[in-house]
Amino acid sequence: MPKPSQRGFSLIELMVALAFTAVLMAGMAGVYKSSITTFTTAGERLSAVRRGRVAIDVLSDDLNVAGMFLRTLTAPPSGAKALSTVNPGFWVNPDQAVTLTDGALRADEFYFYYDQPLPFEATLVPQNGAPADKGLMALENDFSQDLSQDTARTKFIDTKDPSFASMIQVGQFFYVKDQTAVKTIESIKSVNGNIVEVVVSDKNSDAAGARTGNVGISLYNDRKDAPIMVVVPEQMVKYSIKARAVDPSDPSRTVPCLVREQGTYQSGAPGLPAASVTNVNVLAEDVTGLKVYMSVDGGRTWIREDAGGGWSAYKTKVNAALALGYGRPEQQTIDSATWFREIPVTIRVDVTTRTAAKRMEYGTTTTATSYKERVSTLVLRPRHFGLSMPVTGKGA
Repeated sequence: MPKPSQRGFSLIELMVALAFTAVLMAGMAGVYKSSITTFTTAGERLSAVRRGRVAIDVLSDDLNVAGMFLRTLTAPPSGAKALSTVNPGFWVNPDQAVTLTDGALRADEFYFYYDQPLPFEATLVPQNGAPADKGLMALENDFSQDLSQDTARTKFIDTKDPSFASMIQVGQFFYVKDQTAVKTIESIKSVNGNIVEVVVSDKNSDAAGARTGNVGISLYNDRKDAPIMVVVPEQMVKYSIKARAVDPSDPSRTVPCLVREQGTYQSGAPGLPAASVTNVNVLAEDVTGLKVYMSVDGGRTWIREDAGGGWSAYKTKVNAALALGYGRPEQQTIDSATWFREIPVTIRVDVTTRTAAKRMEYGTTTTATSYKERVSTLVLRPRHFGLSMPVTGKGA
């Protein structure tokens, strides 16, 4: 009986098989690497786009309240509370240096003033069990009272939520929405859940904060469930790019972040001094560009200063464009503290975001690594710009 064959693969056959297998594995590895790279870079690019959109959404909301005057509704603050040319209600500090651990960049800063309404609608509730509505005789008796008494000045504000109640502070003011009298909160007696017991000033405040006239508190309009809006007055907001350490695993490394700062307006100091800042929010990470442009011709021509001349050079360029006939008659400079209320300029903001990591795929050569950047643009005419009627005198 013949023996079964003991012959196997020869060495040459094994070497050829291994070579083909190596080539196949190399190809599969390349496809796998390409797939992973595509997936990762697509996610990074999408993340950069999202950051740009978030920044643009917040900027749009904020710029639409820039220059909103709620103390007097139609007129800018005056007297002790007036805006100054040293620190106007909207201005740009262009082309400022930002130093990072892996380099440096330059970006604009901009500032704007507004009276900030708190993010809730409150109502007035009865005082010490007082009736919800008053008859005509009761109203006549109320009007004959000495309204400077503390009992007439004490108000109970229902914020509907305890977290909102903690936002109410001394120095804020509120409107009863069906009247226009401003009631300044002079002191806070107590906070009980969502109910805040406050004492309002015994006289109305004028635009300068002075106490003038009578109490101005209508007991009828301060009826039960009267809707009110609580306002934080005289706020200044600053947008800029700052270096921030945001990675807990590497606290020494900083990345550029779009930062929003807010605090009480200071008429004698430009911008927002650090001592005045009360809120700081990092809106987006890896933001490498913030550029602010203005247009006086509806967006056909954009103006920006990036040659180191600051706000003064910026104003000169805008004024030169206004002198060509744009803007309103007799209001053809942006030199006043409230120029934005008089001249309806269009604002454009370019926000540049980058990927979180450098990659060779983003580089201009096969060996250099780089970030991938994307520019998002906001163009709008802020809601409270250009509201004032023309007055006599240039730059009024």
